[in-house]
Amino acid sequence: MIVVPNVVCVAGVFLFGFGIGTSVVTNNVSALAALANGLWPMKRVAQIEMERRKKMELELRQEEKLSLQHI
Repeated sequence: MIVVPNVVCVAGVFLFGFGIGTSVVTNNVSALAALANGLWPMKRVAQIEMERRKKMELELRQEEKLSLQHI
């Protein structure tokens, strides 16, 4: 994920006249994209965990209702 933006920057310098600013922007954008790519699976895991906790909470509430009905 880091090689492609750097190759684009080097090629851009020789072919399109990219300067320092363009290189910095390209590297920062690619770093943010790499960060988002790395965090994407964590979002899914957090969603699964939230669903699991909601399910457990509902089961606990149902058990409490049943235990109160028996009293």
